[in-house]
Amino acid sequence: MKLISDETGERYTVSELAARAGLSTASIKFYLRQGLLRTGDPRAEKKAYYDQGHLRRLVLIRSLRELAELSVEQVKKLTQTLDRGRGKTFELVAAAVDALATPRLPRTAQATRALATVRAQVHHKLELRGLTVRKGSATLDSLAQALLGLRAFQPALDIDVLDPYLDHIVPLAQAEFAANEARMVSSLAGPRANFDASPESALIGALVGTVLFEPLIVALRRIAHEHFAKELELRERTSKRAASPANQEAARRLPPRGRT
Repeated sequence: MKLISDETGERYTVSELAARAGLSTASIKFYLRQGLLRTGDPRAEKKAYYDQGHLRRLVLIRSLRELAELSVEQVKKLTQTLDRGRGKTFELVAAAVDALATPRLPRTAQATRALATVRAQVHHKLELRGLTVRKGSATLDSLAQALLGLRAFQPALDIDVLDPYLDHIVPLAQAEFAANEARMVSSLAGPRANFDASPESALIGALVGTVLFEPLIVALRRIAHEHFAKELELRERTSKRAASPANQEAARRLPPRGRT
């Protein structure tokens, strides 16, 4: 399977590959042992050579490790998804989304039943909103567990709490997925990257968009929370000043409106 076409024909030794990828040779050998990177061309005696495909894979691995802060095991799941062979775009992206999900297993029979109930509620809600949801989705489990965690503090929390989030997130996801996946990955792999128009390219775009853009969304949301917390503080200060005896007395001394 060729995810990225290589028109340059360039070959690198492991030290040259390390220099171009901005990694140590030890890191590259580790990724080879872990199966995140395919082996090089061993045709030269006592030396393996690597190509642009290896370089692009290393750029992706480095981005997932350093920017998204994923574990080696998580990155391995994603690279295995990429290497599994050709399939429909939906199937490949679904596999990638599941690889990123980290649902916790219920510890008791009661917790298992509670999760199943909430999972069914969430699934129904998403279907009513016109979203295609796999019954075996690991991310659906994560969403149900998040809702259960909220209900531990707010027992009366209704499933409709998801509506305002869906109102904003669904159009955002639609716009992201409609964007040029190749352009997103090219920004990581460099100007000479030449990506095939294939389901695999869509998968790479989905991986990069999901893993690397989610921290951006979370950070912006936290900044907005801080902004509105500051606005609330300022309103409270203004209200307290207006309610102070001195300000109330000054307000009483003001002439009525319309009179000088």
